[in-house]
Amino acid sequence: MVGGLSPFKIDALVDTGASYCLARPGILLSEKWIKTDQLMSMRMANGEEVEPEYEAYHIPVIINGKQFIMERLIQFDSLDDDFLIGNTFLKQTEN
Repeated sequence: MVGGLSPFKIDALVDTGASYCLARPGILLSEKWIKTDQLMSMRMANGEEVEPEYEAYHIPVIINGKQFIMERLIQFDSLDDDFLIGNTFLKQTEN
């Protein structure tokens, strides 16, 4: 993953049931995260309702040696993994 830092390797979970791509705050430089202009409510797999406050746009990522641009990434503190790749990215990259 690139995202404003020198390339570094992380393990990411691909979740075809997730509507969005999520990441822990430390994955990107703090200036890459912007406060959302509108609150959104998300229901997690465990049924918990959350309202993320920060998101990032147009983040370059490298997956298996190929670079992609992740159009939107939502900051989420309580992930089990550092990064969750959801359907928005999968649909964006399907050919």
